[in-house]
Amino acid sequence: PHFYKIASNLEIYLWNHDDLSIRIGRAMLADIEGTLDELDLIEPIQQMIPDRFEKLSKQSQNILSICEDDFSDVLKSDESAEKESTTEFMTELALKPITEPITEPITEPITEPITEPIMELTPSENLSTILKLNSLPVKISIDDAKAIARPYVNDIKNINLKFVPFWDYNYIIRYSRNYKSKTIDVKGENYGNINAINGQETEIYFTDLKNQVLVPNDDYEIKTPLITKNEMENRLVEMLIRKYTRTIKFNESAKQVIITESKTFKPKNEEIILTYNLKYLPVWEIEGSKNTVEINGYDSEILEMPSDNGVEFV
Repeated sequence: PHFYKIASNLEIYLWNHDDLSIRIGRAMLADIEGTLDELDLIEPIQQMIPDRFEKLSKQSQNILSICEDDFSDVLKSDESAEKESTTEFMTELALKPITEPITEPITEPITEPITEPIMELTPSENLSTILKLNSLPVKISIDDAKAIARPYVNDIKNINLKFVPFWDYNYIIRYSRNYKSKTIDVKGENYGNINAINGQETEIYFTDLKNQVLVPNDDYEIKTPLITKNEMENRLVEMLIRKYTRTIKFNESAKQVIITESKTFKPKNEEIILTYNLKYLPVWEIEGSKNTVEINGYDSEILEMPSDNGVEFV
């Protein structure tokens, strides 16, 4: 309804349903009377229906005043809330200290290995040294080695970890000989190892061999082989020739006489295929006041024979 007031101030004429009906009626009547040229449909509403316009104008004023009264509180409350929010924000901004952005210096990543202090721990607790060596791993700790040796050594004075070298070998041998009407075929293959210090044949299996081994501390010793590669090869060839030499007896009959003949066959060097590698066995050497015990550091077996020339078993 307040549009009527606005339209009146701007001299804009608004037609409602009744206004439009009156003008349609007047237009039809003017058409019948032939006075369309004198017809004026845009005359002010006040002159046309003054009573109705005053009524509509009063209604518009009342409605507009009611709307202003109803929304005044809302507008005031919105303005008050906006002022309070602005005040709080400005207060917080004023109280908040102005600080520079904190930037930490950029450091390069640490690429060097971190070494921890070496403590007197068993191998299971602290395997501190990596040793690049073709060896069986150390699976028996120093405390376990002492416990195993205690029944044999009452007074333990010293304990030492050493790596004893062994020549671990494999061979294949095959040869054939013909003698008179007989054919002799000899073949065989096997593996074994020889202590590279004292030359003893042993039965140690290097199936769990590693190319590097962890040791409990720096107190260890790597024994130097006393038997060279050439000496080991010559010794093995001589041993295999003896082992695969065959002596065969032949019986022949001549004029009711039986003649027995023996013939020996030996393999040649080129008929022996031999491969070998130097491998190490960890050994705990426990020294007492009267005797010494050696323990296999891999499987906890007590060695029956000394692993090198510097140990005397009693």
